[in-house]
Amino acid sequence: LREVNLQSNSLTGDMAKVSVVLARIATLEGVDLRFNMMTGRVASEMCDLRNDVGSALSTVTVDCGVRCSCCDQGILCECVDVENWIDSEGDDCAWYGLKNTNCKSFGDKFEENGHTANTACCVCNGGYLYDPVPSVVPSASFHPSATSSNAPSEMSVREILEIFYHSTNGDGWLKSTNWLDPEKDVCSSWYGIFCVPDLSAIEINMGSNNLTGTLDPSIGYLSGLVYLRLDSNAIASTIPSEIGLIGSQRMSLLLFQNKLTGTIPTEVGMLSGLTTLSLQHNSLFGMFPSEFGMLDRLSYVFFGDNDISGTLPSELGNCQSITNLDLKNNDLTGTLPTELGQLSRLGSFNLENNSMSGMIPSMFGSKTYTSTIRLGNNNFAGTIPTTLGELGLLHNLELNNNAFSGTVPSELGQIPGINTIYGGKLLLQSNNLDGTIPTELGKLDFISDMDFSSNALSGTIPSELGQIDFSRFYFQHNNLFGTMPDEICDGINNPNDALEADCGVTGGNVTCECCTECY
Repeated sequence: LREVNLQSNSLTGDMAKVSVVLARIATLEGVDLRFNMMTGRVASEMCDLRNDVGSALSTVTVDCGVRCSCCDQGILCECVDVENWIDSEGDDCAWYGLKNTNCKSFGDKFEENGHTANTACCVCNGGYLYDPVPSVVPSASFHPSATSSNAPSEMSVREILEIFYHSTNGDGWLKSTNWLDPEKDVCSSWYGIFCVPDLSAIEINMGSNNLTGTLDPSIGYLSGLVYLRLDSNAIASTIPSEIGLIGSQRMSLLLFQNKLTGTIPTEVGMLSGLTTLSLQHNSLFGMFPSEFGMLDRLSYVFFGDNDISGTLPSELGNCQSITNLDLKNNDLTGTLPTELGQLSRLGSFNLENNSMSGMIPSMFGSKTYTSTIRLGNNNFAGTIPTTLGELGLLHNLELNNNAFSGTVPSELGQIPGINTIYGGKLLLQSNNLDGTIPTELGKLDFISDMDFSSNALSGTIPSELGQIDFSRFYFQHNNLFGTMPDEICDGINNPNDALEADCGVTGGNVTCECCTECY
């Protein structure tokens, strides 16, 4: 087989998957997949074959909306700047073209309307590719204009929303004011809908409104959708893969607390403007899509309380905007990818109640903004990295119910924490830790809960811990001995305070007259 020519059909699907298969054909000389409805990007395997000097493959042509670093799109497509875009300093794409250095120096700065010059201006390798020759099927643009001519008309938006109404059993909604009324304007009158007149920005806010039924694939054709909130309902279907067609505008998807099932579509990775993806409390399963590594604007990822399995993809390390990553209560396995250490903005990281293993990469200690690390109830092992003491804003460190060994790092006492917040946690219970409790931990005055129980710690309980205005201290089921320091006993001021140790009549090695519970 030397040539694959499938142009001018109605082919759909993920271009990455198709091109991976085609790249295995070593005798290929040309591939033409134009004028179809395929989405995504051409796989790197195809580009490797195209760029190999020993390869016979010389031509790869795809639709303008398909991302490809090795295709002959320049022959067929024209680059168009995002229409009427001006940066936050008042400069347009023409200004960026005045000097060769403007794109390099300012291309990723002065964001306005979801774009910088690097995404809005052709001169800075942004803009979007457009086919001046009409194709059988219009291709989706990678960087659509804020006022795209491909935006659906009001009638087509109305039709899509009518489908949405019926597929989610709109007659049973709690609120459906003006829905389906042909005399009412969709954007200004239908409950839960907001859109600007040119339909370049559409919001659907239907949280807690008794939506049932299914999420119809037609939702993916709302090319101006910037906000989809359907949380706290009872939608029972898969997430349609067509959702990846929505576009590249900045957007948020909040689908948590429903009855969604199936896998997370890999096509979500096409939503290059996605900032928030909230899918927690559903019944989703399958692997975490590696395609998420293409979402460089993604900030908030909430997948907790599902049945997601497999390993965390290393590609997540490419999502430099992530601030919150919550994957608790799933079936994840494998080790923590070292690439996650590249997430310089990561503030909260929650993997508790999974089946992950291995060690914590030491580079996790280089995160400037990290305030919460929750890794409890997994199978992590090895020593606790001393570099965690470099996390200047760390407020909660929960490593309980794992297989960590070695000593408790004294460097943890260096954490200044968030001075304006009280109520932090240091949870180390149910591991294999030994050695003594570091006196330096007494500096953690922002901590309210410390739990050292069920380890193999030895020595006495340091009096320095009495400097902490604690609510709950747990020392039981260790090899500690001696007398509970008065400084700690003096800290019990409320009926709900807890202080527990091995101070029982039989087998207890700690003398404690102030403990609320003895073992």
